[in-house]
Amino acid sequence: MNTHKNWSLGFLGLLSLLGEEIFAHPKDGYFVEGGLMTGLIETHEYLEERSPCSGVGVICSALFMRNATPVFTAENVQWIDGKSKFQPVRFSTLKPISVGVANNALQIKNMTAYNLKNVAVLMKLPNGQKVQVATIENLPQFTQSAIKLRYAPKIAQNGGNAQSEFSIASSATSDAETTRMLQALEQITVNIQGRFQNVNGNDASGSWGLNTVEDAKGYTSAFLNLSYLFSSKEFKNAVLNTQFNFANGPGNNGGLAESVAIPRNFNGTLQDWQKQYKLTNKQVYDQYTSGANVAIGIIGPNSGAVVGLGGPSVFGVKPYLLNFKNSDYNFGPFQNTTEAMDTILHEYGHVMGYSHDGNMTYPNGTFNYNGGQKKFDLSQNVVSPCTATPPAQCNIPNGAWYQMAPNDYTAAGMIGVGSKVWSQLGQAGQLPINYDKIAQMSAPTYLSNFMKTLENMTSTNISNKAAIVGFNLKGGYQQYWTNWFGLSYYGIFNYNFSKKTGFIKRINQVALGMGVDMLFDFTTTYTHQHYKNKKNTRKLKVLKSSFGIFGGLRALWKGYALNTIAFANSGNLDVATGFNYRYKHSKYSIGVAIPLIPINLKARISTSLLEGSLLIKEGPSHFNVFFNYGWIF
Repeated sequence: MNTHKNWSLGFLGLLSLLGEEIFAHPKDGYFVEGGLMTGLIETHEYLEERSPCSGVGVICSALFMRNATPVFTAENVQWIDGKSKFQPVRFSTLKPISVGVANNALQIKNMTAYNLKNVAVLMKLPNGQKVQVATIENLPQFTQSAIKLRYAPKIAQNGGNAQSEFSIASSATSDAETTRMLQALEQITVNIQGRFQNVNGNDASGSWGLNTVEDAKGYTSAFLNLSYLFSSKEFKNAVLNTQFNFANGPGNNGGLAESVAIPRNFNGTLQDWQKQYKLTNKQVYDQYTSGANVAIGIIGPNSGAVVGLGGPSVFGVKPYLLNFKNSDYNFGPFQNTTEAMDTILHEYGHVMGYSHDGNMTYPNGTFNYNGGQKKFDLSQNVVSPCTATPPAQCNIPNGAWYQMAPNDYTAAGMIGVGSKVWSQLGQAGQLPINYDKIAQMSAPTYLSNFMKTLENMTSTNISNKAAIVGFNLKGGYQQYWTNWFGLSYYGIFNYNFSKKTGFIKRINQVALGMGVDMLFDFTTTYTHQHYKNKKNTRKLKVLKSSFGIFGGLRALWKGYALNTIAFANSGNLDVATGFNYRYKHSKYSIGVAIPLIPINLKARISTSLLEGSLLIKEGPSHFNVFFNYGWIF
């Protein structure tokens, strides 16, 4: 009996030691709090464009046009030697369509007027074999683009690199005109190359004008047909087998002006003094098939009667002479040539080094012969000094007219022969550029700069560390057993956002969870209030202030919204610690929350334009700092 009494007295003494109000401590109560928080978020973004095409190695229009730009612009066709800071646009009739690898992309340039359909990209292997590595569904006219190599994996599979040789060819699914045109380009062996430039700078007051985009397009088509002409077997046969002499001279011989054709005697033979100006047929053919490299300009509106200018390093004609039609090829047996063909061949003769004198840039008989013979008028079918009709004199060496076939005559000289073969190739549909066909082709529509940025910014490989800011809300109950120790149980909600570089520019984070904190107060002060009832007066202890630390664990679910196009979530345990200060019912806290478990959270990203992932890292180094204000009821 005494033992029981002693135990009871000891238990009551312990309760007195812990505090007379252990079951209703002045610090106890429900609470709500909230405040600002900030921290660190670490990400790694890896995104690539999603191919809009179906099939491996297929380059469809949507993919080709992502990086497409026009070959010719108002600026780049007006290059000025020694002044322009950019490189001039260069053109070669051997490579009007070029393909190569540079900057980890397949670089494709089409400088022709054709929209080509379903063309094959071929790569030459070290053993000389050509393999198809890609297919371009639509290759637009006068357009260039860069296609990332991952869209043409067969290039890497076959060992392709920047030194590899590529070419374009028709495929089994190409349309008839694409096939015909590409086959015609393969027949070109004479290289006419050059650069587009303002020959006289920005001064258009003289004969030379300022190039335009349309001028450059017209030149490329004309030069392709001209190169095909010089490369053809028809041109070779016509030049090597003429029944007249080619000549470059004699010039102003004997003081007679406008002596531009070799004089001949009545028997059609050359006099001894004339022989030095004669060119062999092989000399002429070899010269015209040697190619040329010129500055390409345009003859301007202030040129007066000048419609063309040419020399060993320069070429230019009036813009209207580049506007060919297929009907231009249809002239009759005694029709000399069209103005366009005449002028282009005339100026190209100067590029080849020939003068006005002789029959390389003018037909025989265009001007007075040396000796004051009669001026020829080819349009009237007059052959001088003979009085017969042209057929009777057509095969006289050095005569004004030359019979190329039965009832088919042309002016003797390079202009006549060149124009005649040019027109025959055009009538037969053999020339690369068919002007009736290209007139029906529509120009491509290019993406705006904004859309290009949107289409191409999706390829990223970026690691990023950025601040994350937001707020938190807590609600729960705190319970003290002594003035210096207690526990806090709560639910918590966090919201944070972060801005970063890359395609995903904003991350929104939400978190929900529950936690328990241990509360250790270093100081506690009270005030006392007296309450009187009917029988007695009671003294009540009321908290005035306290200061201490806290520490505990939080179990959190976290969700991450990425630009509204992807979402990822994770779970983690956070250690939370910091300082508390309480004044009456108000509570102020500052602390840190530290994720305990290292997590690499991968969010899959998939849109119509891109695919890839964003890696979000969680761990002890990615902590949050918070500052809260609360109210304890």
